[in-house]
Amino acid sequence: MPFLLPSQKRRQRRVNSRQPESKRGAMSFLFTRSDLPKARPVWRGLLWGLVLAGLAGCGHSAGSRAGAGQNGGDLVILASNGLSDLEFLHPAMESAIGRKIRFDYAGTVELTDRVRASGDSAADLAWPASGFYLRLNAGQKIVASEKTMLSPVVFALKKPRAEDLGWDKKAPSWDEIAHVVARDQLSLGMTSPVVSDLGLAVLFSAGLATARGPPLELADLNLVKLKQLFSGTGLIGGSPLWLADTYIKQENRLDGMINYESIVLSLDAGGQLGTPLAVIHPNDGAVTADYPLMLINAARRADYNRLLQFVRSPAIQQQIVNRTWRRPVVAGMKLPKELESKVPHALPEPARPEFVDAVLDTYQTQVRIPAHSYFVLDVSGSMAQEHRMDELKAALHLLSGSDQSTMAGRYARFLPHEKADLTTFDSHIVDHLSVDFAGPAGYDQTRQRFEDFVTALEPRGGTAIYDALQATYQQALKDRKQQPGYYPSIVLMTDGESSTGSNFEAFRDWYQALPDTAQDIPVFTILFGDADAAEMKSLAELTGGRVFDATSSSLSAVFKEIRGYQ
Repeated sequence: MPFLLPSQKRRQRRVNSRQPESKRGAMSFLFTRSDLPKARPVWRGLLWGLVLAGLAGCGHSAGSRAGAGQNGGDLVILASNGLSDLEFLHPAMESAIGRKIRFDYAGTVELTDRVRASGDSAADLAWPASGFYLRLNAGQKIVASEKTMLSPVVFALKKPRAEDLGWDKKAPSWDEIAHVVARDQLSLGMTSPVVSDLGLAVLFSAGLATARGPPLELADLNLVKLKQLFSGTGLIGGSPLWLADTYIKQENRLDGMINYESIVLSLDAGGQLGTPLAVIHPNDGAVTADYPLMLINAARRADYNRLLQFVRSPAIQQQIVNRTWRRPVVAGMKLPKELESKVPHALPEPARPEFVDAVLDTYQTQVRIPAHSYFVLDVSGSMAQEHRMDELKAALHLLSGSDQSTMAGRYARFLPHEKADLTTFDSHIVDHLSVDFAGPAGYDQTRQRFEDFVTALEPRGGTAIYDALQATYQQALKDRKQQPGYYPSIVLMTDGESSTGSNFEAFRDWYQALPDTAQDIPVFTILFGDADAAEMKSLAELTGGRVFDATSSSLSAVFKEIRGYQ
């Protein structure tokens, strides 16, 4: 039986009644590195399990709130969503400290917001991939911190292309990488700095390495080089594990990705790639994730010390190396040749929160490819139940800037150079709004149009999911052809099953008949109300998207996370 965290078990019981047996449970890393080539059928199921683990932590679970902040009971750890692959250690962790452990997964900014706002009532411990963002923005909440393992950011390029460039023999600088990405129009998988530890590490790796001088101020950064690098964004997401899984599915249209060394080595060893990836350590260095285990609740010092001693013990460090390809933080471990041959140069982490915020704002407004986000929204009669329409309106208002009290809320709002389309449906398409925040009306007036549209939403009629989705997908393809230069994505929110018009099978047949070049707009589905979980999962997998769960967290929290995929 696959191992499930307690929070996953509770969530599985809620959804099992409406899911097929094939979706129940979640896989974890239960094989060693030597088993990876044999595990080809397992990898996608494994990463879907890890996505579910991340989904379970997207919201503030009741169990986490109940346990954290108390001197006793379960130990609650607020962890980076890239740490789900350590589930194989969970039973031994509990034995080591003599009590149950509950993991609550979150992205970088959300994790920091929760620690800032709630401190030890948010969690007893925090376990991010890179700790500098949390230290800079909530340092007063951290009682103790210690590194547990290492994995540097790497540039992963398909091996034949890397060999053509000579990068298999001589590693390039970030400057050279950025130049080639722009010159050759490479298409890369990346993660968003406003959601992911990895994305933040990539931004600062390239930013610090290509700076004109010591980057003490924003003006020291080389924005030309950053724009060149991020012009290669062909796939963007909020989790390094999701990025890896989606890269497998979309390998034929991507040239590589930027991810942690450990994940790229796992992919190469797993045998699911048609073309292996060259692991390139830029010669001017990169930020290295050191996975600090942080004590937030001082009353749990004894548990923290026991857990830290366990994780840093030689036997467990060796297991981490063998199963996850991360580097150890203690000496004497046996390393695979892939880790022995490279000792990457670690760049210093930024030391001032205002500098980090300025770089993130600059990334959002000047560096990243602007998003064109399409929202397909269910306004059928069932949305009148249980304040569902109120939840939807609150989540949409958040996108126009209603939440400026949290960092995640601030980064979720639409940017002045973005576009957005909202299509509402019941038994047919009800209404449509298309807004360009860089248009002649100006940002504030355009945002008001968006607000007025959302405020006027009312529940009515039946549910024609796939008629509305197909029409939106066709519109997205047309828009991209007429106005290139935007990163398109579709978000589908429904609280029920399709009852009118075409069905999933018809949409799938239509989608698969499209040219390969038209099958690259992801559809992100949201589980809400009584939505068909199995069908929403199938739809997301078909289109290279991801399922987000709003049955165990607020719709607003889900919309914040989705913005990291747009």
